[in-house]
Amino acid sequence: MAKILMVGTDVAEREILGLIVEFRGHTCAGTGSLQEAAGMLRKGFFDLVIAERGALAPCPELVHDLKNGYPELAFVVLAASGEKFEAADETVALPCSPEKLISGIDRALGKLIGIRAKLKKEKRRFVRSVVDLPCWIRDTRTMGPQIAGRTADLSRGGAYVVASGEWKVGTPVECLIRLTSKTLGGGTQGIRAEGKLMRIVADTGGVTGLGIAIDRHEFVKI
Repeated sequence: MAKILMVGTDVAEREILGLIVEFRGHTCAGTGSLQEAAGMLRKGFFDLVIAERGALAPCPELVHDLKNGYPELAFVVLAASGEKFEAADETVALPCSPEKLISGIDRALGKLIGIRAKLKKEKRRFVRSVVDLPCWIRDTRTMGPQIAGRTADLSRGGAYVVASGEWKVGTPVECLIRLTSKTLGGGTQGIRAEGKLMRIVADTGGVTGLGIAIDRHEFVKI
């Protein structure tokens, strides 16, 4: 049984699709826009989003943001026959029978199982560590101006959070974090690694304090 968020501008159609989904044993919530869906995802956990193509039109970039910010979330798009949507795990052509809709959901959830297993395996390979935020971010290739970066929520999926504390270590420390565009105030400067899992290797040489190199950028504790 999966928890599904249905996004569609047509209330009647959304309710019908919701009934089909619930009849097959899933739980379903609905909303009329992708912006509202983003708010609901921040407040609660969902396994899968089903979105009508028309509901995506006003803000297609938000789909990519959601996929990057919630990598453990499957995405099914309901679209016209023959239309494909790059960010979707599955595209179901409309009009569709209940069987085709459920088949699309099952395929998307099957992919999600594989993704979650891979992420779980990756997480076990690393030590969970914490540092203070906000921090300064400096491009170590150019040693250019420092960029202020703040975040209150670096990892929505319960993965690895850079949060608080000081390190005093004499050997390299490996950990895994998930960065979002919010990390760098929209990701317009410095690192843009939305939703990606990245390895961090930090070695403070036994001195209190921290400098972490991520993709040739350095996070320096304030």
